[in-house]
Amino acid sequence: MTAKRRPLDYRALREKISPRDVLDMFGVYYRVSTYGQGHGPCPVHGSSSDKSRSFRFNAEVWYCGGCKKTGDAVALYAALTGRTTIDAAYELCDRLGVDIPYLERR
Repeated sequence: MTAKRRPLDYRALREKISPRDVLDMFGVYYRVSTYGQGHGPCPVHGSSSDKSRSFRFNAEVWYCGGCKKTGDAVALYAALTGRTTIDAAYELCDRLGVDIPYLERR
């Protein structure tokens, strides 16, 4: 049985970790356009073409036109590792050395 975890502030977490951080962690190939948007083969469904542009991302979210999956950096990490969202968030913070942003109690 795992210990109960405190609720996370996902909005604050999105400001600290980008999809690019996750892609770099896994050594995923991508290109960045002059407008700052990244694209390349999808690491989630495994498209293999270097010319594939079905996978796109910016500083906040990612989307794949092939598998139709989308989300933030935590969702990308969860998809690549098979973790639940909450486990992915905690593990991602740990791996990147990011302070965990907890929700403030009211």
